[in-house]
Amino acid sequence: MKKNRLVLVLVILIAVVLGVGQVFREKRYTTKGYATKVGFSKLTFSYHPGWEVTEDASLEKSFDKIKVSKNNYVININQELIAGTGTCKFKDSPLFNGPSRDFTQVKFDELDSNLGEMRYFKDVQTYIFCIKSTKEEIGYELSDITIQTPPQVNEKIFTEALDVIKSIKKVE
Repeated sequence: MKKNRLVLVLVILIAVVLGVGQVFREKRYTTKGYATKVGFSKLTFSYHPGWEVTEDASLEKSFDKIKVSKNNYVININQELIAGTGTCKFKDSPLFNGPSRDFTQVKFDELDSNLGEMRYFKDVQTYIFCIKSTKEEIGYELSDITIQTPPQVNEKIFTEALDVIKSIKKVE
């Protein structure tokens, strides 16, 4: 019996020294919510250790701009009223009135997130994200969400960035 305990302690010690079974302790961030004055929801999200969060927010101008960064990867999560481009339009998007960006010829990947199904695609060194529209009336939770990457993409860091985007949700 003592021999089994000794072996168990030894296995745990080796795992700790080698980093096997390392516990992931995610962090949470909640936006200041200044963009709620113009109809956006306050947002919260989780992120992996090693990522840094900065927020440029203005109560007077009613915007929240968040940057989550690590090793030349930058996730931009923006909530502000902007004139122009509006909703992302794909081949299977519903018909709607209003400004839109035409992505009908773009090949995209899909990502399930707390905000709904998202579509994303690469444009040079930036991945652009859009919430998939399923109805004529389009609701806006984000004005812009992107990931900027270095030329050589590290899959582990990119996956961590996708985890951040998947975790974004409205604060009720």
